[in-house]
Amino acid sequence: MNLAVQTANSQAAQDFVTKGLAGSSLQRETVVDGVAYLIFTLTPATTKHLVPFLKKLEAERELVQDFSVSQTTLEEVFLNVSVISLAAVSPPLSH
Repeated sequence: MNLAVQTANSQAAQDFVTKGLAGSSLQRETVVDGVAYLIFTLTPATTKHLVPFLKKLEAERELVQDFSVSQTTLEEVFLNVSVISLAAVSPPLSH
């Protein structure tokens, strides 16, 4: 799940999501021009509570500017597996 919030609201938005969807976790936060873009990972257990949560989230328009939900693509899975595999077999860089 992706959220766009004012930087000042970042922590409140993170709390709103992690409390509203138990098992969700913040994967990444990127701040650009005063807007924090938050990416959360959801577990299969959290998805059954997603629709009621999104209704609550939509009511919080003063907290959240924009949000979206998407599924992980097969390409993303393979890229993550590749990164993990390369990290496991590559020797650390020495200076």
